[in-house]
Amino acid sequence: MWKRFRPIIIGAVYLSLAGLALATDLDRPVAGKICDTSAMSPITSLHTPLLQATLANDYALAMLETTDPTTIYSTSPRFTWAEAAKLQCSIALGYMRTGTIDTESASKCDCFTQHIVNFR
Repeated sequence: MWKRFRPIIIGAVYLSLAGLALATDLDRPVAGKICDTSAMSPITSLHTPLLQATLANDYALAMLETTDPTTIYSTSPRFTWAEAAKLQCSIALGYMRTGTIDTESASKCDCFTQHIVNFR
């Protein structure tokens, strides 16, 4: 009976350990909660078309950075910042498609993008 469930149990243990490793990695001071502040970014006060263009540019930069081998194999935290920026910018852009401005994700997008630029 256990033989039938063995692959499922092994898979569940593997996913649990992978999730734990990822959660631990994201709690590092470099990649962690620096952009999780309540301070709003100045880009949130931009008019909607300009805000959308800024978020789209930040998303494009993050996409380029996450596929650039010099970023991927770098020892700097630039890749981590780029992954976080890509996520937050896509969330902000998704909200904008519905006509909603999500100031939290837009602020985080801007914060992470600034970190990418600072680590160049």
